[in-house]
This record gives sequence, C-alpha cells and structure tokens, in this order.
Amino acid sequence: MHRLFVVFNRIGDLTLQIPLFRLLAQTGELSILTRPFGKPLLKNQSYIKDVIPLAHPTWGKFAPFRPLVNVYRKPVKAALTQHHFDEIIVYDNERPQLVKWLSRCFPTAKIRVAQAPKNHKTHVSDYYRYVANSLDLDLNAYDEIPALELSDEKIAHAKALLQPLGSDFIGVQMGSQRTDVFKPFKKAFNVKGLSDTQWLNLLTEVLQSEPQTQLLFHGSPRESSLIEQCIAQLPEALRVRCHNFSSSVPIDLLPALLAEQRAMISVDTGPAHIAAAVACPLLVFFGPSDSTVYRMLSHAPVEVIQGDAPCMPCMHLDYKQFKRCRDNICLNRLEPDVFSDAWQRLAGSL
Repeated sequence: MHRLFVVFNRIGDLTLQIPLFRLLAQTGELSILTRPFGKPLLKNQSYIKDVIPLAHPTWGKFAPFRPLVNVYRKPVKAALTQHHFDEIIVYDNERPQLVKWLSRCFPTAKIRVAQAPKNHKTHVSDYYRYVANSLDLDLNAYDEIPALELSDEKIAHAKALLQPLGSDFIGVQMGSQRTDVFKPFKKAFNVKGLSDTQWLNLLTEVLQSEPQTQLLFHGSPRESSLIEQCIAQLPEALRVRCHNFSSSVPIDLLPALLAEQRAMISVDTGPAHIAAAVACPLLVFFGPSDSTVYRMLSHAPVEVIQGDAPCMPCMHLDYKQFKRCRDNICLNRLEPDVFSDAWQRLAGSL
C-alpha cells in the first residue's frame, strides 16, 4: 500500500501533523503532496518515501489564474506519476478542482477523505487525532508530540556554521508570516510580535545575565530589517553577541540549527513549532492566537506568555480584525516583569 497525503498547511500546522504522518506510515508507504517549503522540511524523514511540492495550490479556484494551472502543474504531474499510489488522502475541505486533477493523474487510486472536526476549540493535537480516527488508524500508537528526525549531514553543517561563534546559543524569532507578506504599498505589521521596547528590555536582560550567550536571530529574508533595527538599539557591548541568520539559513538546515540552541524566544509562528519538534526549549508569546489551541508540543520545556485583551484571540474570533490590526494591545501592554519572570522560569528549568 502506497498512500499520497495531500496537505497544504503552513509550516506550523505541517509540523504539528508529523504524528499523523508517522501513524499513517506504519500501515504502508507514505508520500506527501504539499507546498514547496514542505519538501526541505520533511524530505529527510525516514518514514516518508517522497515529498512532492506543489506551488500555488489555490490557483485553480480563481478564474484569472486557470490558464496558468496546467503550466505549473505539468512538472508536478511528472514527479507524481513516477509513483504508483493505491490511495490518495485529501481533507474534506480540499478544492474539488485539485481532487479531480489527482483523479485524472491516478484513475485507479482510491480517493479517501480525511474528516476534520468542525468548530474545533481544543488543542490541535486533538484535531489530528480526530483525523486519524476518521482514517481508521490505531490511536493506541498515536504520539501527539511532533519529532523531526535530523540527518548527520545537517547536524554537522549546523555545528560547522556555529563553531566560530561560540558554544552557547539562544535563538530569537521576532516575526511571523504576517511580516513575510509582500506589501507593495504599505509595510506589513508584526501583529504577533512585541513592541520595540519590550524586545529591547527582554534581550538586554538575557544578554546581561548570561555573558557567554550568543543570540541567533531567525526569520525570513524580509524580516532582516526588523531584526537589524532591534540589534541596532542594543548597547554596543551586547550587540557583538547578536547574529542575524534571517538571510542565510535554508529551511532544510533550520531544524538542525535550532537543535544546537540552548533555548528559543519566539512569537507564535512556524519556526517555533520546528524548534519544539527538535526539543529546543521555548519561551513563546501568544497574542492574536490562542495558546490552548496552538501551544507548541515538545519533549523540552515550553514556557507560554498569553496576551491579554478583550479582542483576542482575533485570529479565530474575527480574522478580518486580525488583518486590520495595527496596535496589538494583547501583547504590547504587558508589563516587563511578565517577560522577565517567564524567561527566568525557562532558564531555571534548563
């Protein structure tokens, strides 16, 4: 039995589905059809046979883009048809146009629908347990904690990259997907992040209390200016221990690099889930999103700061309000002691 699982979630949700992928792989060969960033993230996992990337999976939904659909799907079809799939698993909200295309590619494969719960309000691990149950999988073997396998090659690469900098590293992830969106006419707002003053106070405390520690700043290339602005505000004596990795670390190397860190300070975003999946201890901030639903699961300690505002969690209550937000009061009104105390709790558990 060779299955193709079709999943187009963002990095965080893709990482949270690793337990589901592992469970499926116990009953046969498993390949994944996903967005392009999923291939470097998952390709070295021993239980996955192949990861096939599909860019722009929603284009077929919009009439102006339909003439382009066959152009970018042609090489994907060539990669897919190198395999024989007995079963193709799609979520119940998948686009009919895409399901029809897969049916034409593999007319003998069974299309199986993974049923997802509606109005889900508990932790997302329960969501994927529900999906596993809808696929008749053995839930006794379901381990809800995602765990990414790291290749020896990537571990050696990460160590070589960090060796000139020292031996004690704490990661910092200041931005989220909202700060990585192309905005031709206006600057995207870092709605999941802290204020400049909050970041400055917290990172100054970390560097002053741990004189041997180096800070590794992660993020997409578009977040470099956000990182550089933060580093520039630190005292010069502390600034030399800050390293901007936002433009130099590909996603296939990121898990190994995060695994070399003693801890990570992050907003609620995909790389924080990757850090959790490689057992990197976390201090993570939740404002627009709900930590009871999206809290990182890990074999390492996870310290959560939940914001406080009547409008939260706007990502789930009112997504339009989330997109319009330009003053994330859920996080930027929190007192400095909240962050300091949380960091001390995490540091004390390491």
